[in-house]
Amino acid sequence: MDFDRQVRSILSDNCFTCHGPDEKKRMLGIHFDTKEGAFGKPGVIVPGDSAHSKMYLRVSNPNEAMRMAHAAGFERAQADGRAGGVNQDLDRFRS
Repeated sequence: MDFDRQVRSILSDNCFTCHGPDEKKRMLGIHFDTKEGAFGKPGVIVPGDSAHSKMYLRVSNPNEAMRMAHAAGFERAQADGRAGGVNQDLDRFRS
């Protein structure tokens, strides 16, 4: 799986509005547009361990009030098989 083409596109489409390159729009100082940003805060993304990844827990939360605003995009990505690669490819992205 190609991170930039398949995984980063999911993050870009669903997360960059609030967690992208624009520092003025960035929420909680978390951004997924760079390697440093994606892993800048411990626990936000835990490669290969979605059960401990705050990002994954927020997009998959069954409580709609706790779910991230763009979680539907992750559901669509999972339906077409791309979301499963997020945790796998984050290991490569980090190294």
